[in-house]
Amino acid sequence: MTEFRKLKAAELSDRPGPKKAGQAREDHETNLAVRAAWLQFVGGHSQGEISDLLALSRTKVNRLIAQAQREGRVKVFIEGSAESCLMLERDLCSMFALESCDVVPNVSTMDPPFDVLGVAGARYLMRLADDGEVKLVGVGTGRTLSAMAEYVPQITRSDLDFVSLLGTFRRSTAVDPYDVVHLLAAKVSGRCFALPVPFVVDSPETREVLLSQTFIRPIIEMQAEADVKIVGVGSISPATHIVEIGMLTRDEMAELKKRGAAAEAAGQFFDSDGRQIVSRISDRMIGHSAEDLKRGRTIVIAGGSAKPRAIDAALRAGFCTHLITDEWTAGQIVLRREKDG
Repeated sequence: MTEFRKLKAAELSDRPGPKKAGQAREDHETNLAVRAAWLQFVGGHSQGEISDLLALSRTKVNRLIAQAQREGRVKVFIEGSAESCLMLERDLCSMFALESCDVVPNVSTMDPPFDVLGVAGARYLMRLADDGEVKLVGVGTGRTLSAMAEYVPQITRSDLDFVSLLGTFRRSTAVDPYDVVHLLAAKVSGRCFALPVPFVVDSPETREVLLSQTFIRPIIEMQAEADVKIVGVGSISPATHIVEIGMLTRDEMAELKKRGAAAEAAGQFFDSDGRQIVSRISDRMIGHSAEDLKRGRTIVIAGGSAKPRAIDAALRAGFCTHLITDEWTAGQIVLRREKDG
């Protein structure tokens, strides 16, 4: 028997203390997932080799590695950018007066590229965690930022807190799968504060009533005090995410487009020149104010085939200090700006 299998057998037979059957199975699965991840990402073994080493089927090995990644046990950060990405970063910083920019290569056919944006966002968040002066981070919500949260490893700073900048994407009591604060809560030692109201409510009057509640005010005050804010950017189209999940109707989105809206960020709408658009629709949305977005550092994470116009509008609005996007999207934004002179 190989040393590896001896160790595996010993682990299975020598577990400390009695455990319930369900917990024991869960611990065993976690142990296998961690071993499979080490063998692939550190040991450089193929999944076929891991299958032989662990005496498991390749399908099982694939599931275990996926489990390890999903649970935040595997994080691969690559420092540095390809030359073509560096050129785009320089162009975007120059064109939009950004403090900095991360352009990451497109390595899959995923659109939007949640894989690379999630990894790049997580890498940036870990940089913030290493900065002892950053105490409070405001986060938006949505699919791109939830991908970032999935890739974030454990953060052990007990003095680093997170606060949601937006209401939830669910009107009911169901769990919002894109609530970034709740996704981060399992991975950080600090505190996480959610905004326990819907992102979109029935009327501006309802919004004012909710925001006046005593249990909401402390969260709103925390939002304004955030050292850094991380937000996504939404496009203005019938297929945009907030329409797909029923927060706004197609007719409402068409009305916003008719008024010139090109982008949504933190519940605020902007036209193609970066000017804020205020309407009865936007007055029903519970998010960070445009004025607060422009205070301090605001990181924008967004990309994909539907986003160049929206990101361009958000950059022109002037609240973004650091952009994280993918190479294809960055190229499209630069081309748009060059065509506009």
